Amino acid sequence: MKSKTDKQNNENKSEVNEMKEKMDSESLLEEYKKDIKRLQADFENYIKRTDKEKEDIGRLAGSHIIKKLLNVADSFDSALASIKENYSDDVFKGVHMIYRQFFNLLKEEGVKPIDSLGKRFDPNMHEIIKHEPGYEDEEIIIKEIQKGYLFYDKVLRPSKVVVSKKIEKEAEKVILGGKNE
Repeated sequence: MKSKTDKQNNENKSEVNEMKEKMDSESLLEEYKKDIKRLQADFENYIKRTDKEKEDIGRLAGSHIIKKLLNVADSFDSALASIKENYSDDVFKGVHMIYRQFFNLLKEEGVKPIDSLGKRFDPNMHEIIKHEPGYEDEEIIIKEIQKGYLFYDKVLRPSKVVVSKKIEKEAEKVILGGKNE
């Protein structure tokens, strides 16, 4: 026969085993909860990432069409300059209204012109067509040959520009005919 202490010990062991199992199942449950939360966060990030990729692909597709429309914008600029010199104010105003409407449409689609004149040359935004010597500051844009544009803050077409070039005093004397200052 088993003694009372053996029976007590067995019951205690049984209770301890039950408690261990319960603790193991609770920690396993907590681990599963953490895994589920992590998976949920990963899935939400995946959704956001794929939505952004879709948006970027749509913009990229749109940028090809908009690049072609920039040629129309250049023609508008030339036409407005010519109309202003050769036609009445009414004709100029009418064409200018269409011009503004066209550029508002481009703006709504994420296109904006690059502001270049008087700014320092930036190789990411500008393309140098010519250097013009004789200026105090170097690498300042003094003339814009062709307007550049951004598409959602990325360069769609760089501005074609004329940039200042500083002349050293000795070189200036030679270029300007030896005049002293």
